[in-house]
Amino acid sequence: MHLPRFFFLILAAALPAFVAAAGKYHNFSESCTDMQLTGNAMLNAECWSTPDHSTAKPASIDLNQCIGIDQTSATLIWAFNGKLVNYCSGCSLYKGLVLTCVCSSLSGDPSGVFTVLELGELNSVVLV
Repeated sequence: MHLPRFFFLILAAALPAFVAAAGKYHNFSESCTDMQLTGNAMLNAECWSTPDHSTAKPASIDLNQCIGIDQTSATLIWAFNGKLVNYCSGCSLYKGLVLTCVCSSLSGDPSGVFTVLELGELNSVVLV
């Protein structure tokens, strides 16, 4: 999935703690470890603050700021101020970088859709 460059700049604005902890150039999956999900949407991690990985700092981000749903299919998508918890429940992390949730579409269908989103796509976040 390729997203426009401006989206990554918006996403970077939503990730100040991760970016500050990881430095100017941020590769999420290589810079952060021990990822955990609190509630349905608070992603917590330890992110390296030095290039030699000698010092890590705690960081967190509210995924409501950058993940929402496709309102037709109820699948997870990258969305500025996506309000993840308004549509999804039972969210968890699989292998640290895959977000899984059960989400409902706006069509009124009461059954939820099991959906996943690869958080490793955050690898392209670069601040200039």
